Parts: sequence; structure tokens; C-alpha cells
Amino acid sequence: MGMFDTVIIEKLKLDCPKEVKSFLEARGVAFPTEFQTKELECFMGLYKIDEEGQLWVQNRKPTGKRIPLQPLCAFWKNNQSFLERIYWKSRDYSYSLLNEKDNSDGLTDEYEHVWEKDNSTVTAFLYAYDLIKDKYLTLDYECIFVGGRLVSSHLKEWEIESDKDAEERLQGDIEYDIKWKKHSEERKKLTSSWYYPLIKEVYNPFVFFSKLLLQTLGNDLVKLSYKLNKL
Repeated sequence: MGMFDTVIIEKLKLDCPKEVKSFLEARGVAFPTEFQTKELECFMGLYKIDEEGQLWVQNRKPTGKRIPLQPLCAFWKNNQSFLERIYWKSRDYSYSLLNEKDNSDGLTDEYEHVWEKDNSTVTAFLYAYDLIKDKYLTLDYECIFVGGRLVSSHLKEWEIESDKDAEERLQGDIEYDIKWKKHSEERKKLTSSWYYPLIKEVYNPFVFFSKLLLQTLGNDLVKLSYKLNKL
């Protein structure tokens, strides 16, 4: 789907067909509150519409404090070879020399999330595709904002997944889980083998640096062909 923004609906009543209401009530689920749109800034941002129809956007503001630098993914494990680590460490060092701020002290700026009014005048299409118990529900609204205020909303399309499609999707999910489990077991068997360290320290660097060499040669050929075309 690419880049999009998330829009949260807070206590705002949107048009809802009786079929959708019955579908949600039968499953004891409330009306969806999270939608996606590509008509706003489209930067994976977070917006909300309050009960009065005002559009808000969530921004990050510095607090002026410095806090310990945390990895983006706490569960991530660096499984690179020794040579690859040396390469990326040298690249990171060169990059840090070009930056005004250096995080060598292990600290970074602290930010807090704040809600600010958004005064956009735009027609935004809000899309939701949610799994409600056993079936997917699709909702597509056309919302018109003037100066950040919602002046009209219209449900363009809606769809409840059919029994046949739900059954086929469930079967596909079961088959995928079986394949993933098999792949995970094979991966675990490989990483626990005696020859895995040899693969990681010899074969992986060979592939990695061969790729870099081919990319460099390709870039040089493109530059050369560009210069020849200008002659």
C-alpha cells in the first residue's frame, strides 16, 4: 500500500449501514475507530478527529532533556560477519564525522508527543480493513475538511467478507503457518550446526562484498555512458 497516515475517529458518528451495524452487533464489536488515508501528509503520521469534527495531528517536540539511546528494535540481534561489522563500523564512523551532533556519549534528545490542530482544507478518503472475529469488514469514507473542520462525510463503499472468501483465507492462513513453522525449524537446525559459523564468516562476506563490487561497477558504467552520450 505504500506510505499513508492513520486517522483515529473519537466519538464522531459516521454513516453506518444497518447491515454493518448488525454484523458488528452479532459479534459484540464496536465500530472501527482507526482508518488509513493517503490524502494528508502521507508520512506515516497520526491524526485524529474529535467529536466536534476538528482535525488534529500528532507532532514530536523536544523537551530539552537528554536520555539514554535505545535500539530501535530491542529484540534485534546483529548476526553479521566480522568483516561486515568492520565495514559498517567504518561507514558509521565516517557518517558521524559529518553530523553536528554526536551520540558517542550514549545519549540522545528526548521528545514528547503533542496534539496540534491541523487547518488543512482537503478531501480525504478514510479506509478501514479490519478483521472482525471471523470476517473482514471494509469501509471507505469520503471526508471533506475546510480549515481543519469536517464539513461532510460520505460512505462510498463497504463490504463484508463472504463465507467462501473467509473459508479460503482461513485455509491459506493455516497453510502459511505450516510452511513458516517448517522454515523456522530448518533455520534453527542450520544455525545450530557446526558449519554455520564457517558460512557466516566466509560465505556471507564473499556474497556481501561481491554485491558491493558489482554495484560500484554498475554505477561507474552508468556514469561513463552518461559522459559518452554528452560528447
